[in-house]
Amino acid sequence: DQRDEWLLVVDEETRQVVHCNKRTPGGGEDGAYCVRCLHRLPIQPRLLEWNGAERYQVWELEEEGERGSCYRIISFPIEWKERPSCVHIVMDITVEKMNARHLNNQEYHDVDTGVRNRLFLDEFMGRVLQEKVDFTLCYLDLEGVEEINATRGRKAGDTYIQNFVDAVRKHFRNSDTFARVKDDKFCLVLSGSVKHLIERKMSEIAAAFQRDEEKIFKHRCSFNFGIVEVNGETNTMTLDELLDRAEVPIRISKRQRRKMEMDFDFF
Repeated sequence: DQRDEWLLVVDEETRQVVHCNKRTPGGGEDGAYCVRCLHRLPIQPRLLEWNGAERYQVWELEEEGERGSCYRIISFPIEWKERPSCVHIVMDITVEKMNARHLNNQEYHDVDTGVRNRLFLDEFMGRVLQEKVDFTLCYLDLEGVEEINATRGRKAGDTYIQNFVDAVRKHFRNSDTFARVKDDKFCLVLSGSVKHLIERKMSEIAAAFQRDEEKIFKHRCSFNFGIVEVNGETNTMTLDELLDRAEVPIRISKRQRRKMEMDFDFF
């Protein structure tokens, strides 16, 4: 599967991979998948060269380049089918390293809300798209900011935006990527195919947010969202194209609401 940890066994004499427990998304073994994995794991020659005489080693390898993947590896010698071999437990820690590098880097945070910014999202999604993993993207459009700014002042508008960010963030894990794309638009990215889960959660958050914020600001307080579930193997869209796709139901919802309001005004 597309998990972040797997087992690689190398014959000590032939230096060939004799076992790997990485599987295709469907669960079976596939030679084509192994070829793709070789492409995604250019550090493999280093693993094949590892000397079992070292007995036990925990080490990290990082690919060259700005977007190189990073792996933590536990290596030790064993007997595999009566032949001297080496086992490598390989863990992809790219996101862990990336988050650690950017944790205290204000360049990657929105100064007003504290969440990630578009720069971080671009770099993070560049890695996700390159790795061809499955993920779910949720695009969020906060409404009411201009009205609150105009009637209650910019400070109240900033409070409203922060309340929205807090309402969303507390329902998801710190490891989930939540970023401000621009102004009143945000993006949430979760690993795996979890569209139905996000739809249910967002509907619950939206209902509670509208109820609580309208008591405070006495204006229409709401947000719209659109969700795209992405198959990493077949996806050909860029981040901007995915955001556009996710925004389609938001635009439709806004048009429908404006039409209803116009019809209501007419009567």
